[in-house]
Amino acid sequence: MLRPDEFPEDSDFDVRLADRTPLPPCTSATRRDEIGGLPPREGVCVPLEAGPAWSAQARMERAVRSGRAGNALERKNMLRRIRHALASGAALEKICAANDEELLAPARAAQRSDPRLDWLVEMAPRWRTNGDKTLV
Repeated sequence: MLRPDEFPEDSDFDVRLADRTPLPPCTSATRRDEIGGLPPREGVCVPLEAGPAWSAQARMERAVRSGRAGNALERKNMLRRIRHALASGAALEKICAANDEELLAPARAAQRSDPRLDWLVEMAPRWRTNGDKTLV
């Protein structure tokens, strides 16, 4: 626990999560220079090859972009759906209505074949073996 004092003995962490009770903030305000510095962060561009693995993602994005956006509210909702679709099929599914099969079907298909996840599954053992700390 980052802050065990935030959870007295009579408070159950799992119960708070199940009840959707907000958890206390667990971030630190400590700055890099206050603790003697940290190695610089290194962003890495990940080249993912275009190909059949991306077809489900492309179908999902086309389905979202093909929606009607006649007024400002519809455009706002479409942009929200596009942002979620670009994140993942699971993110899009989470904001779809239960009867919206035009978006749910491609979102679920995209979840089953996300090439980004395949890449992560391939790379994670290498990072662990090398002792790399990785933020995804």
